[in-house]
Amino acid sequence: MGETFGLPGVGESHVMPVFADMDERWTAYTSRFRGQPVMAARLDAEGFRGLMAQFIRDAYAAEFPAGRWVDKTPGVIAGLPLILAAFPGARILLTRRTGTETVASHIAKFREPFAIACRKWQRSMAGLIAARTLPPNVREAVLEVEQFDMANAADATGARIAAHLGAPGQAAALAACFHSRQVEATATHDRARRLTLNDTGWSSEQRQVFVSACGAMMETLGYPM
Repeated sequence: MGETFGLPGVGESHVMPVFADMDERWTAYTSRFRGQPVMAARLDAEGFRGLMAQFIRDAYAAEFPAGRWVDKTPGVIAGLPLILAAFPGARILLTRRTGTETVASHIAKFREPFAIACRKWQRSMAGLIAARTLPPNVREAVLEVEQFDMANAADATGARIAAHLGAPGQAAALAACFHSRQVEATATHDRARRLTLNDTGWSSEQRQVFVSACGAMMETLGYPM
């Protein structure tokens, strides 16, 4: 996508997850003491978020001095409020795919324990659903895209993304990119259909873990098991 729009990038930067985690933990911790006569109750959660936002802005400005770039980072949907605090003018694409495909891909890429990969997908999708309830003026910065549609409805998806990025003239070039390239390099199944549990080769124990951690979210999002 960066090539299509002439934007620099570093692939998957993996910058925002650590800050999103700190933001979430800070907010949760200080909230525990709200209304209590302890100093922790008076710590400024929003002020701390502002400090992190400035640090993030400075880091990206040093990496991309022209002020425009494309950044792909998995699992950072929960950090959306912090991203928008750091970059109010950002245009954000939230991509989603079925839990079976995401967990299989995550394990292949990062070699993490199966249960952790399941929890990460569930948490990301919970963040995506929460993003749907953002205030309208903030929601305008976010476009939700189904990864399956990049492969199977490339023209319509390219047009949606190009319009969201304020470059409708690039719709055809973006669609051509989706037509010619496989969006997820680790996927080995037919891209014209969803990966189901029967396709994964997971053990019965792994299937049970997946259903327990991800089954409800799979149903919420309308993904086949």
